[in-house]
Amino acid sequence: MNRKRTRVSRFNRVTKMACTGLVAVSVLLPPGLARAETSSGTYDYLPIETRLKIAAGEIPMPGTTAPDPSQAKITKEQAVGKVKALLPELKDAVAQNITLGVTNVYPPPPNQMVWNIEWTYPSGSMGYGFSSQVDALTGELISIYLSVAQEANENYYPPKLTRDQALEAAKAFIVKAAPSITLSDLKQEGYSSWGLNETSLFGPVQYSFYFSLLKNGIPSPEYVNVSLNGNGDLISFSKSYDQLNYPEKTAAISQAVAEQTFAKGLDVELSYIPIYKDNKVSKYILAWNPSENATYPIDALTGKRLSYQGEEANAAPTVYAEVPAGKKQFAPRTAKTELTADEAKKLVEQVFTIPKGRTLLYSSLDSDYADPERKLRRLTWGEQPGRLYAGGFSSQTIAEVDALTGQILEFRMEEYAGMGEEDASSPPAGAVKLSQATVRQKAIELVNALVPNASRDYRLAEQKETNSNIQNKKSYEYHFTRFVLGIPVSNGGISLSFDLYGNLKYYSFGRTPGLDQITGPSTAKVAKEEALKAYRDLYVMKLQYMNTGGHFVDNNYIEQKTWLAYGAESKNPDRPFQVIDAVSGQWVTTYDNIRYGDGNPSVTIPADVKGHPAEQDLMTLIQHRVIVPDESGNVKPNQEVTVGEWLGMMAQAVTPYYKDFGGYYGMGERKPVSGVPVDSPYYNAVAYAAQYKWIERDAVLKVDSKLTREELAVMLTTIVKYNKLAGFLAEDESLNQFSDKSLIGSKGEVALTVKLGLLQGQNGKFNPQGTVTKADAATVIMQLVKLQGKTDQTVAQ
Repeated sequence: MNRKRTRVSRFNRVTKMACTGLVAVSVLLPPGLARAETSSGTYDYLPIETRLKIAAGEIPMPGTTAPDPSQAKITKEQAVGKVKALLPELKDAVAQNITLGVTNVYPPPPNQMVWNIEWTYPSGSMGYGFSSQVDALTGELISIYLSVAQEANENYYPPKLTRDQALEAAKAFIVKAAPSITLSDLKQEGYSSWGLNETSLFGPVQYSFYFSLLKNGIPSPEYVNVSLNGNGDLISFSKSYDQLNYPEKTAAISQAVAEQTFAKGLDVELSYIPIYKDNKVSKYILAWNPSENATYPIDALTGKRLSYQGEEANAAPTVYAEVPAGKKQFAPRTAKTELTADEAKKLVEQVFTIPKGRTLLYSSLDSDYADPERKLRRLTWGEQPGRLYAGGFSSQTIAEVDALTGQILEFRMEEYAGMGEEDASSPPAGAVKLSQATVRQKAIELVNALVPNASRDYRLAEQKETNSNIQNKKSYEYHFTRFVLGIPVSNGGISLSFDLYGNLKYYSFGRTPGLDQITGPSTAKVAKEEALKAYRDLYVMKLQYMNTGGHFVDNNYIEQKTWLAYGAESKNPDRPFQVIDAVSGQWVTTYDNIRYGDGNPSVTIPADVKGHPAEQDLMTLIQHRVIVPDESGNVKPNQEVTVGEWLGMMAQAVTPYYKDFGGYYGMGERKPVSGVPVDSPYYNAVAYAAQYKWIERDAVLKVDSKLTREELAVMLTTIVKYNKLAGFLAEDESLNQFSDKSLIGSKGEVALTVKLGLLQGQNGKFNPQGTVTKADAATVIMQLVKLQGKTDQTVAQ
């Protein structure tokens, strides 16, 4: 799988999950406002001044046309009343700003008849803001996200509603909020996305449900997404409102024919696949993976295989061509200081053409989204005051440069090209179109000049018959695949796009950290035929409406259309993002934080957990990913835990995002905490614990040592914030029950945790130097969870 395919399939997944049309490209800066991932995997953004004006409501999103209020069948007052009628708990909420139209996304959706309502919910001397959208033609709720103050010290566990009960409540709300939808229209989808159900054990329980809508009994791109808390209260609601044009014709080919076509065209390739853990590449494995066009859908009318853009797919296999060494080779900077803005500008302008009339407007030094340890210079060229495209966007050229090595990582000649007007780099009169062979050679020379060891590490991925961009032959596209030990890597490639005159429009260097971890093996033990059979047995073709386009790929706008097709779906809900390990033959999950099935966080009970005295506690922690079974599916509940492992479990139980602590993404320089170096696997947990004073920041913490029961008692005391109270319990009579009382050093802390029911004796002893097992830790964490709301202050948070 090369980078281009990863980007396309990833876009389709994001589009389906994240409100087709509404969140095509978000440009608002403040937290809480929608941001959608673009097809290139980064976030498009306008100049900071423009974003702030849009967020403040001073100007609309460029490219949108204000709708005519007289065409609205629902007044803004009626829209406000609709929301309050649906949610009586909002009786005190105040609608402060009401506008008509969708002004925060590009391309603007065709349906602009939407009331946007900004709310303030008063709470004492403070207020909490949230927003909602109501269809101005039907009065149906389109979206709402409630941000209401929570109790300072509340018990959330166990929830009042089970997941099944919450599901019924969600369905009841859907038909009430959108009467045009019936229960028979809802098809609960079998996946959970990144972060879904990753709620804190010490925070509100959240149930999230995602449904696609059936049209003519066939699954469609339209959706409904609902989240409720454990009490059954609404957290969020959203549904699609795009007015899609569904084809009138029914399927001309049967499912059996579609499956035969799919099986015949299915192929697998051997490649190194990154395995992600905590959103980072943890390792690479040699795996068999479906080849680039192998899983494309089958057109239900013609029986032809189509790309994800709805175009007839090239059936020719991908071949890899050697990249000859160019005359000019990339040489990294040797300076230890970071590039200045002027130095970065000079590097870019030496290689790429900046359209006439544009000057450097913005420059920033930021962390790389793919590797926070790397610093980038981000540059934006534009015109003053700025020529606008028909869509209303200012003409811009952007680039990203590694601030130390000087390697150019990204370049877009026209950041907003394709939005309605010829871009500034259009060829002059008399320009001659170049042959594909000529442009191909230009691409090879450019890659040699921009990429270290290009001829050694990369191959040009091509298909016979054509290599030009599918967008009406407006450009040539080339992709160079990274190779290690003679095997392609499934991401980390290089993409280039040229116009037909040989002008480079787009360049992107795939940033994949950890390639040095690939040391082998490079030979598969599992035969290709065996892997191919496993994939054939995995997929089933399902008839569905597919919606493509309405977004940009490498600055080319893809027209939106809806078509009827047979799509390949996994028979096993656990395997959409699994690959076959070419050495072991086992299915391996590529992303550890994606969940599948029906969205239910329940999982199969591991064999070494089933029947264990702490089974229930262990399973709850597994469901919340506080404990993750190993590759063999085992938990090892009786294994002793270290100090670092305990802090990691506890931090994960409090927030799934604790790893963002410790200096990530510009939060400051990462420095040792409690004697733990920044490269320690426990660093983020320790940094989080120190932040909330579970441990002393200046103390030396032995994270690799086995956690003792007495050490656990001390940490629990700080977690529940009863440090001073523990000082009065050193002679408490509760300690008399332990025959080894004299061996207890931290008597007050032990007495406190025993009184709170967090720790218990063992056969008449406390056993202060006894070690803590994973099962022990699970039981203690669940006791803490149940302690919420019963103490004078919040627990853990």
